[in-house]
Amino acid sequence: MNIKMPGEKTRAACETCQKFTEATWNYGPFETNDGVKVKDVMQAYCGTCGESLLLAQQSVYKIREKRLENQRRTSVNLTAPLKDLAFSYVSQIGADPAKGPELIIKAFLLIWQENPETALDAIKSIEVRYLKGKKDQKVDITFPSEMMKQLDELSKKTGYKRSELMRRAIWATQRLPGIGQDLKRLVATQRTGILSS
Repeated sequence: MNIKMPGEKTRAACETCQKFTEATWNYGPFETNDGVKVKDVMQAYCGTCGESLLLAQQSVYKIREKRLENQRRTSVNLTAPLKDLAFSYVSQIGADPAKGPELIIKAFLLIWQENPETALDAIKSIEVRYLKGKKDQKVDITFPSEMMKQLDELSKKTGYKRSELMRRAIWATQRLPGIGQDLKRLVATQRTGILSS
């Protein structure tokens, strides 16, 4: 691994400045898109605007550790067809099938943040026949605490219990545009520990 030292220079693309710029490596606070805040992460900062442009590999472990501290566990009981849907959908993008329900619900919450009306319409318009059946397939799910709060907020807003909301979110993935991209980002997050914009 190439260890970055404070004060070292590099060139990087800055979206704010709209150009390649000289950046300086230094430690500073870092926040992922899903709200995980980490102190003392080695980043390259734009020499013009001060924006964080790059993250050093040497600091990735800090983000992973912080994520683990912020995890909350829950479970959901699924019907066999719903479990099959979640496992096979995620398997098709190269992720661990057992993480299917968790990844899909996280992707749904990302869509809800960006486009709440579309997400709400999708979960409310699920055909009743998809919600029937024996819910005997228990799946454990782990969320960052911020996502768990979002899930509970959405549960209150819709009037669905958390488990019902999660089941509906999984079914809703079939009609939500862009969810495939969000799932791929989440799979990359699991591999690196970072959710970037």
